[in-house]
Amino acid sequence: MGRLQYFLTMLGAAFGIIFVAGLIGSMTPNPAVVAIGAQILIVLVQLVLMAQRLQNIGWSPALAFLSLVPVAGAVIGLALLILPEGYADTKRLDTAGKIVLGLVLGFIGLMLLVIVLALAAGG
Repeated sequence: MGRLQYFLTMLGAAFGIIFVAGLIGSMTPNPAVVAIGAQILIVLVQLVLMAQRLQNIGWSPALAFLSLVPVAGAVIGLALLILPEGYADTKRLDTAGKIVLGLVLGFIGLMLLVIVLALAAGG
């Protein structure tokens, strides 16, 4: 599973589950139960997809469970979007990986700039 397939599958699965949960939730007397069930299903689907992508880049699929830890999950999620197939063998980023990494770092820099400007403005 490549980067694009991983990203689109994660996005499609999450939106699909949320859509179905919204339909079912609107017809039940207790939509909170449906929402909780949908969230659990999304997490399970994401763990399976993460395990497949981790295996694709040459890392242990068990690291998918580490994604449940907040900061580690962010790092693993970014790695899954940035690293190419077979990264464990080559240890090199391809052009698409470099572009995604640049966009992520640029976005982080932009967020930090906004925070600094907000604090400087007295907010």
